[in-house]
Amino acid sequence: MAPTWTEARLYISNLTKITTPRLLWQENQGLSFVRFFDDENLSCILAVIGIGPLLAHKQTMTALDLFEHVSEVFVVGFAGGLVPSSQRGDLVIAKDIGKLRGQEIKHSRSFFVGFAEHQSTWTRLVSSPEVISDPIDKASIYSATGFESVDMEAWQVLECCEKKNISCSIVRVILDAGSQTLPDFSDMISEFGQPKIGALLRTIWKHPQTVRDLWEMRPSVLMPLAQKYTHVIEEYIDKYYLKNER
Repeated sequence: MAPTWTEARLYISNLTKITTPRLLWQENQGLSFVRFFDDENLSCILAVIGIGPLLAHKQTMTALDLFEHVSEVFVVGFAGGLVPSSQRGDLVIAKDIGKLRGQEIKHSRSFFVGFAEHQSTWTRLVSSPEVISDPIDKASIYSATGFESVDMEAWQVLECCEKKNISCSIVRVILDAGSQTLPDFSDMISEFGQPKIGALLRTIWKHPQTVRDLWEMRPSVLMPLAQKYTHVIEEYIDKYYLKNER
């Protein structure tokens, strides 16, 4: 599962194993998804679940009800760094998942985490109801909680999977380092991360420096970052699901 269309498309673009003859995005009950690996032994589906905890919860439940016999769920995409020394491109494979403004911590029981932990720079992630963009706020959260990275959806997806007794793994890559300010694009994109052209043009007109921020988020820059979360999952699937086909 990926929160935005950008994160989902980058995942697909980095795949090396695709068995479906043609990638066809579908929509059912408001959920957009694509099957990219489908044979008698394994079916892999990527769904776009939206930005933020409420939408992620709704779309995840829709997906888990729509597809039968789900054995594992992966949440892929980008996260923000909270540790001042974190860098863009650091891999996050969450062993501990927290909820900001809550005391609960969930410890991942996913077999995947044990498989891929050695590849990860950070292993503690907290979900926030809003974007954490300021380096001072990031450092404050890290100092108070010990969590190293932040997203907005992982907690909700994990909670949905626990209700269904389905293994869930969170695989993120740091987009904005702990010392960096994340530009505010919230008014320029939809709840699924698609650009709002009118709002985008108005923002650029009022704030020309936005062009520089957008240039730093272009697909060619994000592609090698997304390659990290794509390939670590692909390695796992190849070793533990496709080994019997060889």
